[in-house]
Formats: sequence, structure tokens, C-alpha cells
Amino acid sequence: MRKNLLKKIEGTIAGQTLIKSGDGVKARRQRGISAERIQNDAAFQGTREVNSNFTAAAKAGMALRDSFNEATSHLNDKKLSNRLNSLMRVILKTDVTNAPGLRTVASGDLSLLNGFQLNSRCKPGSSLRKDHVATIDRVTGEAKVLIPSFEPLGNVYGPSGSTHFVLVLAASAVDFETGKSQKALVKSQAFPISMGQTGDIELTALLPADSELPLFAAFGIYFVEIIGDMTRVCRNGAFNEMAIVAVDAE
Repeated sequence: MRKNLLKKIEGTIAGQTLIKSGDGVKARRQRGISAERIQNDAAFQGTREVNSNFTAAAKAGMALRDSFNEATSHLNDKKLSNRLNSLMRVILKTDVTNAPGLRTVASGDLSLLNGFQLNSRCKPGSSLRKDHVATIDRVTGEAKVLIPSFEPLGNVYGPSGSTHFVLVLAASAVDFETGKSQKALVKSQAFPISMGQTGDIELTALLPADSELPLFAAFGIYFVEIIGDMTRVCRNGAFNEMAIVAVDAE
């Protein structure tokens, strides 16, 4: 009987919230502002705009991360989500087309993503100290990276135990409204760290031609240990370098 009575009187009465505890039922005054008031009161217009920006930035960040998920699977950067969302909020502020609270990343300055490091654990140029040229051709859908011939010793620095390195080019066409993307990924052969000149290297990732979506290309390096027929990927995040190297938002 007592148990049923407690169930009946749990709830809110005259601004007081009734809470069942081990000592019986206690009344506590409601605190804070209701969600309904925040959603409808003109006094909270600024709050609604801030919330909208956070949501839009998080959605855009997730869409871009997902478009590179295969290429970044070996990076293990736990801060990537927060870092990318923070930059997306900056990009939202550059949208001069839409009103506050309605701004979109796609209408902002997406070129700010160029150079963004997808692995904060690896400093730019610390694993691969060789210049490269990255381009995106919207008409053909080709994303390319050209690396002039170089000698790995003195230009490539991998983790202990690594014997070879692999260069990676990932490209994506991202629809920030739907969160979906079209993507392509290419990898080089595994080059021995101890080899001589590599010869000129060209990586080409193919996206749909004449896409109307923002296009991105990310380039990086990771390391493997090859002993006989066995290949083991070195998952030391401090050496697996990758960054966005080209953006075409037109």
C-alpha cells in the first residue's frame, strides 16, 4: 500500500519536485530554465543561435570525419572530433549569406580546412620531410598528389621496428546537409625506409566528375614492418601523419 502511494505522489506540484528516497519522499524546488522557455522566449534568441551553431558544426565535423574514416583508422587521435568541430564553428561564422542561427558550413569559408592536421599527435613534417604538390580537378574529379623523387633516409622518420612506409591519398565529396559523402582512397606501394631514390611518385584518387559538392583531399604516411611474407601495420599514432592538403569548395 505504502509503495503504491509513493508512486502516486511522485512528480511536480506547485513548483516543487517530489523525489522518493530511502528516507521517504522529499520535496525540492525546481531550478533552472525550462527547455520550452529557451525554445520560445525571445530573450533566449541568442542562446538558440549558439545551440544551432554547435549542432551544425558537430554535424559538419562528423560528415567530414566519416568521409576520411578509412584513411584515418590508424591515426587514433582522440582529440580529432573536438578539434574539427571547433574549426567548423569558426567556418560557420564566415557564412555571410545566412542569418545567425541558420548559418551553414557549406556557405562558409571551407578553405580554412586546408592544412588541417588529422592527427594532432604527429607534428607536421615530422615523419615525411619532403615537399609535395596537391591538386583537385573538379571537372575530371581527379585529386592528385605529386612527390618528386627522394631518398627516404633523412626524409622519412618512422617508429622503432618499422621497415617500410606507405603514402596515402584520400579524397571526398561531402554533402554537409545530408552528412553523406562520396570518397576514394589510394595507397602507394610499401617503400623500404632503407632504399635509395624512390623515383617520382604520383597518387590519383578519382571522385565523380563535375560534382557540385565541396571537394577535399588528404595526404599522409603510415609505417609497416615487413618480415618475409608477414606485414604488420605500426599503429604508433605519433608517427602516422595526415593532413587535408587541398580544398575545392566552388
